Amino acid sequence: MLYFISVWTLLLIGCCSCGLGLRNRLEISLQQQDSLVSRLGDFRVERLCQHAIISTWLGMLAIAIILLATGLFMPLSPSIGGIILSVFLLISLQSRSTRLEILALYQSISRIHLAIYLSVTIAIAALFSQPVQWYDSGLYHYSSIRWLANFGTVPGLYLLFPNFGFTSAWFAFSAPLNPNWAIDRTGATANGFVFLLAALQLLTSIWRSIRKQGQLSDWFVGFYYSYVLLMTIGIPLMQTILISPSPDLPALLLVGITTWAILVVETDSHADRFTPNRQLVPLLLAVGAVSIKLTALPLLLVTGLWFMFRAGFDRQVIQRIGIAAVVSLLLLPLLTSSIVTSGCPLYPSSTFCLDLPWAVGNSKSLVQPLATKVANATHHWISWYGTPPVGVNPWLWAFQLWFQKAGNKFIIAMMAISAGCGIYLLKTRASSVDRLSSIWLMTIAIAGNGFFLLTSPLTRFMMPYLFLVPALAMAVYCHAHFSATAALQQPSWSTKIVNKLLINQLKTATILLGSIATIATATQVRSNYSLLILPPSLDRIATVKRQMNDVIYFSPVGGENKGCWTIELPCAYNPVQIKLRNPREGIKTGFLRK
Repeated sequence: MLYFISVWTLLLIGCCSCGLGLRNRLEISLQQQDSLVSRLGDFRVERLCQHAIISTWLGMLAIAIILLATGLFMPLSPSIGGIILSVFLLISLQSRSTRLEILALYQSISRIHLAIYLSVTIAIAALFSQPVQWYDSGLYHYSSIRWLANFGTVPGLYLLFPNFGFTSAWFAFSAPLNPNWAIDRTGATANGFVFLLAALQLLTSIWRSIRKQGQLSDWFVGFYYSYVLLMTIGIPLMQTILISPSPDLPALLLVGITTWAILVVETDSHADRFTPNRQLVPLLLAVGAVSIKLTALPLLLVTGLWFMFRAGFDRQVIQRIGIAAVVSLLLLPLLTSSIVTSGCPLYPSSTFCLDLPWAVGNSKSLVQPLATKVANATHHWISWYGTPPVGVNPWLWAFQLWFQKAGNKFIIAMMAISAGCGIYLLKTRASSVDRLSSIWLMTIAIAGNGFFLLTSPLTRFMMPYLFLVPALAMAVYCHAHFSATAALQQPSWSTKIVNKLLINQLKTATILLGSIATIATATQVRSNYSLLILPPSLDRIATVKRQMNDVIYFSPVGGENKGCWTIELPCAYNPVQIKLRNPREGIKTGFLRK
């Protein structure tokens, strides 16, 4: 637990500072009232917290992409990760605006804020202090992280096991956080960090809404994160994914944070809210989401269209297209790393594959059937149920089998609820601008749901898009009925009295939360006090040492069903005929087909 708390705190400080520096370098501002001189009254702390959280997301994504690019040239060890963070931090602190914002944030933090942070962090650390059990983590997540940490991006790694071809900036971000001596205990560090970010933003939004100072974006993120976090904790499968190094969790949360950023820009009352700099935040978040998981492509597509066309076809359009093209270069580390590991920039898709010695997409490839198998397992869902009877439409036949599962009935029900909420939004928004903002968010939901219905209709993928429209509808209703004052209006004497009472209740709730977290921690570690420092280790798996040509590898007894987990590298199951690229240098130089 202490490892999680200390690492998360360092990441929070470092990523927030780097994100503030990035925003100031690019002159990015989400809202006109984001400037320090315009923050007034008792609500300055909440504004600063929201400002810090979005900067932390930006800083974290920037560091993850930089680490993925660095992995092309060197291993992503903890020391390399520390150096990259330090350099990024020093560059950020050269900006006077960044230093002033960090100082303002520091001065606004009180003892009650520290108590809330510690209570929430301890509670989440207690939740994450259990062994990782997600099947995909044992299958390839752990191995991918360890390859990056020990060797960087390895050419032809796909040849050992097709799933090793999946590339993610999340694995690069996780690599320095999981040293070899503790990786069997600390695998969920990165996911715990983003879960903490979501929890802090949820609490901030709820607090602003209770004090009747919440903007529409506050109500939206409050409802959205309440749905998503409760479902993540409450559904056994999602809780298993939560406590793992899986990129599914950050991809899920980034759908919400990106749409929230769009809503912030859309609902700002300032006349020139649609400017390239201010619209750049959602676009950067969407690019980061795709770098973490390719399934975020619908989010990037709609966000890119919103960035280019929201202000209309004026002379800024060319400028917007240029900025979008430059931002798209941030995807180069992902595409290049995927080419190095598999030969295909969009692996497991064989589209745009290069004719490399380890490529999977050319006609002469000996491993093309394996690539097809991976593609069918990930995004050709109608093949999951076998071969349809002769004369029966394969889509209709597969849908009937898919619909029989209870979880899939939930997906259809949520889509029906979203349709009803969409009708409500189109009828209740007052102005054409408000309707357009609703339409953009509904377009993201439709694009995401449509994409996964065609490729991989699983609850864990569709959940973020299923909740977008209902969360927005609830936010619109509550904002219209329960937000009494404008965000920057100076509070009246009656509001101050109510706020004082709320602060007293907050102190009581903080003490209660801290007590619950302490009791939960004590209950969890009473049999093993070492859990106060690190989560329990993974069970060891029996292995078999094998050799194919000049490649010596280890395989778990039981094959894929057992998973590689933290078995000594290289770990594989049933690789195709391969050999080392450079036998003198060993496995770090990669693999070739033979």
